[in-house]
Amino acid sequence: MNKEYEDLTKVFLLLLSCANELTTKTYKYGTIIHNLTNIVNYYILIVEMYLYSFGEILKKLYIKTVKRNSLFSKLKN
Repeated sequence: MNKEYEDLTKVFLLLLSCANELTTKTYKYGTIIHNLTNIVNYYILIVEMYLYSFGEILKKLYIKTVKRNSLFSKLKN
């Protein structure tokens, strides 16, 4: 009877050890995926800022071009 309890205890401890290892690896890989997601989001934010700045520059150039063209058309008339 005592031997059966020892065997069950060993099996239970082995299962706990496996569960602990699985939890540790899952947490580790989850942390890695979370960090990679943060890095990707950071680079997306940088690209968005550059695109916004580039869009603002293009808008200013377009406004200057439209004003210049309207001035030239007024001078021609």
